[in-house]
Amino acid sequence: MKYVKPCSLFYEMLKSAMELADKKPLGPQLLGLNLLEKHVTISISEPRLLLAIHYGVVERKRRNIHTIANLFRTLIPKYNLEGAVIGCPDIESTDNHEVAKVKSFVEDLCNTGKLEGLKYTYWDKRFAPREVVVAEEAASRWQRWSGGGYSLVCSGGTMEWWWLQQWKIWVVIGLLAVMGGGGEGLR
Repeated sequence: MKYVKPCSLFYEMLKSAMELADKKPLGPQLLGLNLLEKHVTISISEPRLLLAIHYGVVERKRRNIHTIANLFRTLIPKYNLEGAVIGCPDIESTDNHEVAKVKSFVEDLCNTGKLEGLKYTYWDKRFAPREVVVAEEAASRWQRWSGGGYSLVCSGGTMEWWWLQQWKIWVVIGLLAVMGGGGEGLR
């Protein structure tokens, strides 16, 4: 996997979608990932990149990183995935333990060598609306209360959907600002 800035990934996806419009019925899509304490929730954007649909939940353990990479590798051709948007808390913070855990997970995925050619970027969870944050907190409380069972998978899918939506909105605003010369784009 190769890291790219949000604007770059969005621009490449748009360019690729325009080039493939006449050739393929299925345009490029995005993989959305939300790393929870013991699970990874997965969503996949629909071909028009207007929304993401919850795909599933995978248990997250250090010893099953190859299993997770294999799952993602099977999804790439099936859904024509060209990029991944990974939710990350407070990206700018260098001393945040949660950021380190997310980046360590992504590094482990990259080190499997099974996802070559897939680009990825991080999306700051602080941009999630209040309703999504409340849903994620409720899911976390349920997980603790139920002894580790994860039944409220819909909250993860909602979170991923919002990341993809917010990511696209902010990238478009950043691109417009750069193209119009009215300020800086996103980093």
